[in-house]
Amino acid sequence: GEDLRRRGLKSPVKKKSEEDE
Repeated sequence: GEDLRRRGLKSPVKKKSEEDE
């Protein structure tokens, strides 16, 4: 789970989704 969250922070799409939430 942590690995996915760390990669999401590096990804632009995941980062936007995380910031939106």
